Amino acid sequence: MGIALTSSPTGLQEKLAESADHHFYLFKVLRAHILPLTNVAFNKSGTSFITGSYDRTCKVWDTASGEELQVLEGHKNVVYAIAFNNPYGYGVLILGSVITPTEVIQQKLRVHTLIGHRGEISNAQFNFDSSFIVTGSMDKTCKIWDSRTGQCIGTLSGHDDEVLDVCFDYTGQYIATASADGTGRVYNALTHHCMSKLEGHEGEISKITFSPQGRRCLTASSDKTARLWDPFSGKCMQEAKTIPAVFGDERM
Repeated sequence: MGIALTSSPTGLQEKLAESADHHFYLFKVLRAHILPLTNVAFNKSGTSFITGSYDRTCKVWDTASGEELQVLEGHKNVVYAIAFNNPYGYGVLILGSVITPTEVIQQKLRVHTLIGHRGEISNAQFNFDSSFIVTGSMDKTCKIWDSRTGQCIGTLSGHDDEVLDVCFDYTGQYIATASADGTGRVYNALTHHCMSKLEGHEGEISKITFSPQGRRCLTASSDKTARLWDPFSGKCMQEAKTIPAVFGDERM
């Protein structure tokens, strides 16, 4: 059985009630924070997950029981970007917020503070072996960091508007970015060179991901379409109309 996380249980319940096949059902509702959530993420094994909130805290939860395992406090502003590195246990977390630098936290102890972006952090991800971190920012750039030292080793530029999402491919050699300028970009993680530009959406691109084999990129846009791309040529392979999204009281 697969489990998905959402910050809008009421809206999700309404959608599930409309479904004819009933392949999905509501597993558990957690009253996690005093203010709306900004982000959620599973660890790689699915045994734990983390929630970020407008209340400036993050919480780590046990997936099976719904038990609160840890509360991570200290950010002076909203926490937007969160990520796990370790498949088992809590491992290392990335917490990125507005103005406050991105923090790398291990077992509730701050390991590094990643300083360099001039705007809020929208997203962050580890590569496959957790040796590097990529962060996307509202300052229109992405930065690559050495997770062992906390040093910035490269800046990915080229977008004309805020970077909303970032991801590594499974090898860690390539990075894909999504932007409010309506384009995606694919970069070489070693040379920091932009290899291709994914153009065609008529609205901002909020999400981007590589296929498991790294041969395709998938983007989701506010123009209500999803597109499948060849990440190396930048050619759009397929376009699909999407259903309206489910949002809570606040837009994530």
